[in-house]
Amino acid sequence: MEMTVREDMANTLGICHGGVLFLLADTALAYAASATNQASVTTTASISYPAAARVGDTLVAECRVAHQASKAGIYDVTVRREDGQLLAVLHGNVLRTGAQIVRSGDL
Repeated sequence: MEMTVREDMANTLGICHGGVLFLLADTALAYAASATNQASVTTTASISYPAAARVGDTLVAECRVAHQASKAGIYDVTVRREDGQLLAVLHGNVLRTGAQIVRSGDL
């Protein structure tokens, strides 16, 4: 997933608010965890910010499965600037709810 940082996403220091980076990373996690059409919810997530994003930066989030069992999964998300600079790392756990996102009869 990717997004561009707008002025209204900057904090009082003039850098992208950490909550915006968390939103992007958590959304990438949600899409990855639900890719098999099984509804999942994030149960825990922690994030680190090794560098700052600024207004105008294009951010790219990539999520990888670290472990997926029938009910629980562990995912790692990196958020990088378009030049490859690492901006955030999110480590999240998900729980599958047992529901399908799209039921076959709805297609």
